[in-house]
Parts: sequence; structure tokens; C-alpha cells
Amino acid sequence: MSHMSHSSTNKDRIAWIDLLETIAIFMVVLYHSRFYISDIIGLGSLGTYVNYFFNTTLAVSVPLFFFVNGYLLLSKKFDFKRHLRKIIKLTLITLIWYGITLAWLVFLHREWLEMGGLGAVLNAVKSGINHLWFMGALICIYLFFPLLKIVYDQNKKVFLYFTIICLIFTIGNTLLNEVLTVGSQLLGRPHIFHEYNFFNIFNPFRGIYGYSFTYFCLGGILYKYIDCIKHISARNRNLLALGLLLLGCFGLFGVGVVYSRMGNEEWNVMWNGYDTIFTMLNVAGLLLLSLNFQKASRLITLISRNTLGIYLTHMLFVELLRPVAGQIQFFHSFGGNMIYALGILVISLLFVGLIRKIPLLRNLVA
Repeated sequence: MSHMSHSSTNKDRIAWIDLLETIAIFMVVLYHSRFYISDIIGLGSLGTYVNYFFNTTLAVSVPLFFFVNGYLLLSKKFDFKRHLRKIIKLTLITLIWYGITLAWLVFLHREWLEMGGLGAVLNAVKSGINHLWFMGALICIYLFFPLLKIVYDQNKKVFLYFTIICLIFTIGNTLLNEVLTVGSQLLGRPHIFHEYNFFNIFNPFRGIYGYSFTYFCLGGILYKYIDCIKHISARNRNLLALGLLLLGCFGLFGVGVVYSRMGNEEWNVMWNGYDTIFTMLNVAGLLLLSLNFQKASRLITLISRNTLGIYLTHMLFVELLRPVAGQIQFFHSFGGNMIYALGILVISLLFVGLIRKIPLLRNLVA
């Protein structure tokens, strides 16, 4: 969702950035529209373990958006007044879509009003609006962006220092949780360490999706070294990417299985995987593979240009079609669910295109 800095003209766009954004938004839609079962504790069949493994690939979605935003925004010239206007606009858009989505979900489930009242309905539909947490995290980054941009432009070492601090306090802290949890299991004294803040009062990044800053800053650092990475032969990049993806997926899968078994319930490997080192490896792997994509695609460019609108609107169609689509057994397989998610993405894209043609509404999705 790099709408603030990625040029809207096709000739100036970066093909591999468009590809990463398209992958990210598809994974978001797939996660929110899933029907396939990955309950490795409740069922424990081979199929659920396979689906659970596939879930590890979805954890790159949101980090990719932060990563790409950092790459694009930190490399551009900064206009303070324009930036403030964008923050205000994004905040208003978020609040408006929160209201629209909530009203839509209440309308869809209005029969629940008779059974449990408005409170019961709001509690039931909260999963349909919780996805907007991303907008809050993005706005938090934009609030601090002027300071980050000054340091990025004027002192490379200080910016790198800040990035390392973010990395240690977020992904590093999560890694400590995982190492101690797995270690306790191996030693026969199982204890779950999850979201434990090992740095206690000295950690300023807990509770605010601090990993978003980590990925945003890493994106900016990538811009400085992208030419060096491109000079690596495509063969070596692809081999390295394959290794990183295998390590990332199997590592996150293993950690998820351990947490699930110890907690006796399925551990959400996507939501809890955002700030793991394994997801960071997967992001790096996808980045290396995406560099092979140098020729722009009209479809991918179109999707990339509209990722914000798709993100804001897709839950409307996910909830609208869920009762009907849920009855189709084909969509309960991972492959079938991918096709269904692709359909949701296309419908959302068409809807966003329609909104863009209405003068009074076009700013709601751009």
C-alpha cells in the first residue's frame, strides 16, 4: 500500500515492487476469506498439517507492505506540508471505512439483533473490522516519519543504529520467546513464552506493532544496497531465496506446532508470525525472487495501484459471500480457497475502480 509515494504513471513504476504488493494483498485476502481447516490440535490429520504449513507463507503479507513503504518513502524527497495532509487524509479514511464496514456487517447480521441485541452483534462482527489495525500502525509510522527521514538522509550510521534497536526489541524479543519455549520442551520442563517482554521497562516497542518500524526501516536500507543485490547473479539469488524460504516456512511451522501442542490449541501462525525471524527470512526470499520480475504487467500494476482500496473494501465482500461460498466444498481446500480469494480480490478491484469514477468518493480509496 505504497500509494503515497509510488508514481501513478505506469512507466515510472517498479515492476518488482508492484509484484510484492500484489502478492501481499492477495495473501491478506486469502487469510481473511479462508475456509480450509488448519486445526492441527482439534483434528490433527495430515491435511490439517499441510494447511497449517501453507499458513506460514501468509505471514509475509503485512510485513511486505511496511517493507515496501519504507523502500519507497525513505528514498523520495520529503514535503512536510504534503505529508501532514496525507496523515490527516489517511486517518479520516480509516475512520470512515471503520464506520462503513461496521454498518455493513451489522446489516448483514441484523437477525442477531433480535437474539442478543446490538452488543452481541458488535462482538460477533469485530473480526470483520479488526483488519483495520494495519492503518493505525501505518499512521503511527507516518507520524514519526519526518524524524526518520532526516536521520536517513543525513546520518547513515544513526539510522542503522535505530534499525538494529528496532530489530532487537521486536523480532529479537520474539526469537527469545521461541528459543526458550522450544528449549523448555526439549528439557522436559515445558513452559510457553509468548509475547513476554524480556527487556521489560527498557523496551519502547511493545504493544504498538513495533515490528512495523523494523520492516519500514529495513526497506529504506534496502534502497541503499539494491544495486549491490542486483549484481548477484540471478542463479545465486534464486538459490539463496529458495534456502531462505525453506528455512523460514519450516522454521515457523515448527515453532507453530510446538506452541500449538503446548497450548493445546491451534497457534495462529500468521498473526503471531509477523514479528518472527522466520517471516523476515521469507520476506527476504520473496524480495530476491521478485527481482527476476523486471517487465511490468498491466494486471499486476493495476492491482498494486489499488492495494489500499482493495484492503479497505475486501471485507465487505468476504462477509457478504461467506454464507454461500462456505457451502461449496471445493473452497474448503487450500487450492480452492486460493481461487475463491482471487475472486474476492477481483470483485474488490472492480468495486474500487467504480468508486474511483465517482468524484465525491474517489478519495476514499486513494
